[in-house]
Amino acid sequence: MSSERERDVLNEALRTALDENRLLKQEICLLHAQLRRHPSGELQIRQARRQLASSPPHDPWEGPLPPP
Repeated sequence: MSSERERDVLNEALRTALDENRLLKQEICLLHAQLRRHPSGELQIRQARRQLASSPPHDPWEGPLPPP
């Protein structure tokens, strides 16, 4: 019984994490679009991408980086 309960708890935690991840990705896309509307926004996006490219690789479980 306890392993079934643990599995249920883990499944619920996973669902919650996936929902939060989906919401964060939506927020990133919205912020990205807002930033592009500003004159210096493209420059800031490029600079952030360069910084990300020079940083250690991201965790593959995080999913792909937002499109350029």
